[in-house]
Amino acid sequence: MKQSHAITLSVCATILLSAPAFAHEHGGKDQIKGKIGKMFDRTDANQDEQLDLAEFLAHAEQRFKAMDLNADGYVTKEEGREAHKQMREKRRAQRKERREQRGSERATTE
Repeated sequence: MKQSHAITLSVCATILLSAPAFAHEHGGKDQIKGKIGKMFDRTDANQDEQLDLAEFLAHAEQRFKAMDLNADGYVTKEEGREAHKQMREKRRAQRKERREQRGSERATTE
């Protein structure tokens, strides 16, 4: 299990740490699209457009704690599934709220 955590952290680190290079090659940080860019921005606590190990580990710790639903210091498969389900539901609710806001904004401008 520890090996899978190490692999997951390695993959995440590779993705997050490659985002600045991608931005440089493609016109800047504002050009990064999708989940990687958003994750990089959330992880870059001091907004200096680079991640240090402390920022990366702090973000990883927050994610782990969010998945550890019973706060026992371990994440079981069941907790992981339930945490993922809760995150999906939260994102759906946020998208619905944004759609409703856009609809009400359009109605007021017409």
